[in-house]
Amino acid sequence: MGMRDDVLPPATKDSLLPPTATDRVSPDCAPTPTTVLNWIAATGDQPWFPSHQASTSDIERDLLDEPLHQLRTAGLVQIATWERGLGQGYRLTEDGNAVIAGKPPTLSARLAGAPRASPVVTTPAPLIPPFNTNPDATQLVVDARPPIVVPILIVANLLWFVVGVVIALRLGIPFWSYLSDGNTLVLHRLGSVSGLDLLRGDWWRLLSSCFVHTNALHLVVNLFALGMIGPLAEMLWGRWRLLVIYGLSGLGGTCLAMALHPDAPLVGASGAIWGILLSLIAWFMLARPYLPPLVAADSIRRLTIVTLLNAGLSFLPGISWEAHLGGGLVGFLTAGLLNGVRVGDRWHRRLGLGLLFLMPILCVAGLVASMGRSEVWAIVRQQFETDNERQARIQRFREMQQTAERLQEAATTFSQEFMPLLDRIKPEVVAPIEKNAIYVLYMPAARRKPETMTELRAQINGLKSTADEIVQKLSGPPTGIEGIDQVRTNASEFAASRSQSLGLLLDMLASDTSPDEDTWSRWGEARRTTTARWKKIFGK
Repeated sequence: MGMRDDVLPPATKDSLLPPTATDRVSPDCAPTPTTVLNWIAATGDQPWFPSHQASTSDIERDLLDEPLHQLRTAGLVQIATWERGLGQGYRLTEDGNAVIAGKPPTLSARLAGAPRASPVVTTPAPLIPPFNTNPDATQLVVDARPPIVVPILIVANLLWFVVGVVIALRLGIPFWSYLSDGNTLVLHRLGSVSGLDLLRGDWWRLLSSCFVHTNALHLVVNLFALGMIGPLAEMLWGRWRLLVIYGLSGLGGTCLAMALHPDAPLVGASGAIWGILLSLIAWFMLARPYLPPLVAADSIRRLTIVTLLNAGLSFLPGISWEAHLGGGLVGFLTAGLLNGVRVGDRWHRRLGLGLLFLMPILCVAGLVASMGRSEVWAIVRQQFETDNERQARIQRFREMQQTAERLQEAATTFSQEFMPLLDRIKPEVVAPIEKNAIYVLYMPAARRKPETMTELRAQINGLKSTADEIVQKLSGPPTGIEGIDQVRTNASEFAASRSQSLGLLLDMLASDTSPDEDTWSRWGEARRTTTARWKKIFGK
C-alpha cells in the first residue's frame, strides 16, 4: 500500500534526506525525488508501481515521471518487472540502498552529478528507438488504457461472418453446412480474392478478404489468436499504431499470397494476425536493452516459439503460408517504422512516415510486377481470357435470344394490329371502288346520280380514314429491330400514298366538270406509287 509524502518508512527514519536543488525542479505540489526514493524503499523486496502509488496517494500519475527519471538517471532505481493493469514496477539499485542507508555521496550530490533531465511533460515517454543518441534520457512506457481496437476488429470479423450466414440462408444453403464447409459463392460475395478478381479490376478485395473466413472453425481460430496477442500489442504499441500494423500486414500478406498463388481464392485475417505477432517480437527486440534481462529474454523466447509453431502449421493443406509470411514481414517492418516515427528525431520521423505511406504502394507494386512476369499468372491470365471469350459468347447468345423474342413480339403486334387495317386498303379492295369512280367521272355532271355520288364518296372517305389511321399508328418510335422497322416504314409509306391517291380522287368527284389530262396524270402517278409500295411491303 502506498504512503503519502509526509509518511516515512520506519526502517529509514534516520535516513530522511533534506530537499535538494534538484527537488525544486518540479512544482511544489509534485512529489520530489526524496519522496519517491523513500516510497520505493518502503516496499522492500517487492516492486513499487507508480500507477498504484498515484491512485493511493491521490496524485496525478504524470507527476511521478520527473522524479523517477532523475532517480533512474542517477542510477538509484531500476525497472524490476511489469504487470498487467499496473504497468512497470521499480526497485532500488545498490546505490539507491546506499543513499537510503545514509552512505555518501548524498542524494543531492548524486542528483547534481547526473545529466539534467528535460522539463516535466504530461505525454508518456516513448519506447527507445535504435537511432536514439541518448537512450538513458528516455523511459519505456506502455498504453495502460483498456484495449479498444482489438475488440472492434473482433466484432467486425464476427459481424461480417454473420452477413455471410444471412446470404447463405437466402441462397438456400443449410445453416450447419455453411458453418462447417462454407460456400465459394457466398465467400466471393463477401469479398474473397483470387487472381481472376484482380484481373477484373476488383482491387478492393485485397483488404476485404482479411475479414472473410471460410467456416466457423477458421473464424474461431483466427479470433482466438487475435484476442490472445492483440491486447498486448495494443498496449505496447498504442491504438492507432496497432490499427496501422493490422491493416498493412493484412494487405502485405494478401499481396504476397496473390503474387505466388493466384489460382485459388484467399480469405482470412491470418496475415494481419501474423503481422501483430511479429510486431511484438520487434517491440521486445527494441526494448531489450532497457528491460530486465530475464524478462526480455523470456518474452523473446516465448514469442519465437509461438512463431515457429505457427510457421509449421502454415504448411498444412488449405493454409496459405504466403499470406502468413507476407503479413509477418510487413508487420515487423511496420513496427520498426512506427517506432522511429514515435521517438526518432525530426529527420527520422519524416523518413519513417514516408516509408509507411510507401508500404502499401510497394506491396501492390510487387504484386503487379508478379502479374506481368510470373508463369503462374500467365496461366491465370489465359484462363481469364478464356472466361472472357465464354462470357462474350454467352452474352451474344443472350442478345440473340432477346432479339428473337422482340422480333417475335413485334411481328405478332404488327400482324394483329396493322395487317387487318392494311387489308382494308389493299389494291384488291380499292380497285373496284376506283373503277366505279372513274366511270362516274367520265359522265357529264348532269347524268350523275346524287345517291351514287354520295355512296361513292362515303366509301372513298372510309378508305382514306383507314389509311390515315395506319400512318398515325406507325408514326411512333422504332422497335430497334431492323427487319420489323423496315416493314413498318414500308407500310407507313404505302398508307400515306393510298391516302394521297384517294384524296385526289375525292377532289375530282367534288368537281362539276370532268378532270383534265393533268389531273388524271397526277392521280395515276399516285396510284402507281401506291401499288409499288404495297409490293415493297411483302417483297413482291
